[in-house]
Amino acid sequence: MIKYKNSSFKVRNNKEVKLTKGDPVIEEFFICGNNMKTVFDGSLDQLYRGDSNVYYFVYPHEKRASHIRADSLYGDKNDRFIKIDSILYKGIWYNAIRNVSQKGSMTYYYKKNIAIDPQAFKNCKFLEWAHFFKQTNGGIRLIAIEKNKRVYHVSEAIEITRMELTLSDFTIPSDFKIDKPNYVKIPLSE
Repeated sequence: MIKYKNSSFKVRNNKEVKLTKGDPVIEEFFICGNNMKTVFDGSLDQLYRGDSNVYYFVYPHEKRASHIRADSLYGDKNDRFIKIDSILYKGIWYNAIRNVSQKGSMTYYYKKNIAIDPQAFKNCKFLEWAHFFKQTNGGIRLIAIEKNKRVYHVSEAIEITRMELTLSDFTIPSDFKIDKPNYVKIPLSE
């Protein structure tokens, strides 16, 4: 499990103004085999099941989830990521990849020794997970910085804990309604 602290800032007159009020949003990322899930502030938010190649979006307050086939969205775009062999962030050296578009950039910092088998997610093309893990050779993001003209968002790992997880840790709660699938291809944004 990797626990992240997420903060958002607005850019005004070239100065950063923090948008996150109170405590930062805490994100927990769990990965086991070819399954992964994200928990925000204690509630399941997203879940990927590798056995079915299905990506779920979870709405805990509504006790429901929607899902999509992860192979039908966001095909790999090999020219979107720029590799950075070493980059210094807060006094620590990382490897990184940067995704640059007309809207801004997203930089993912990772360490080569904190990694998974990149082949485990080769079919998960949604949000370009397959391409990300291929480019990082399985490296898991430790820091992500998203920048555009108005806002930037920082997600920093604050804790890494080894856990014994099983397939049962990657399920939608039994009392949740699962919406009918919507397998419409979504085009890449520019």
